[in-house]
Amino acid sequence: MKKWIILACIASTSLVAQSNKYKTLPKAIVKFAPQNLLRNGLKVGVEFFNDAHQFSNQIMFETIYKSDNLLETPEMEGIIKRSGFMVDYSFKYYFNGLKVEKKLITEKVGGFYAGFAVNAGSYKQTQGMNYSSTKTFTRQYKAVDFKNTIYNFSVIGGIQKELSNRIYFDLFLGAGIQSGSLSYTIDDINPTELRNRADLDMGLGMFTRGVAPRGGFTVGLGI
Repeated sequence: MKKWIILACIASTSLVAQSNKYKTLPKAIVKFAPQNLLRNGLKVGVEFFNDAHQFSNQIMFETIYKSDNLLETPEMEGIIKRSGFMVDYSFKYYFNGLKVEKKLITEKVGGFYAGFAVNAGSYKQTQGMNYSSTKTFTRQYKAVDFKNTIYNFSVIGGIQKELSNRIYFDLFLGAGIQSGSLSYTIDDINPTELRNRADLDMGLGMFTRGVAPRGGFTVGLGI
């Protein structure tokens, strides 16, 4: 009986060793940010590692587009159209490097990092608004164009883990300073009401100025 147990242990150890023999670190990870779909954005990019996997450079691009039919809303209020383009660059320093972590019977790639990120882009939204006019003192309806530019610098930290063979999950949090400009094509509505309405309807930090939180996650394929 002992003989068979020893042979089984040797065989299982050999199989594990063979399965881990070809485990290599990715030179880059092609990424996708699912949470950006909430604002009708498609955000994709690539994270490139140096040879030692101690630091990386990540560049991501996001396109935003949405078109709605206002005839479906009884008060003719809502988003008629939105579009935009964002560029996001991140530098990450992995404290112990991105490395292979040995588990009981498997090996996974992972690491903790800190770094910074810069973001810039422009965004336009056309929105139907039913409001009280400051000129005619009656209810008015107009299609308002909001134009927004964004510049953001953030400090970030996070963790990157291999979920399964070559599939990676990256979770990050941070905070930074956001600036830019906001303009709109309407002149007979209270500016505070207009700004509050824009913040409410656009959301997701698109109009935030000053200190702004940053966070999210990506999934990717190692290459």
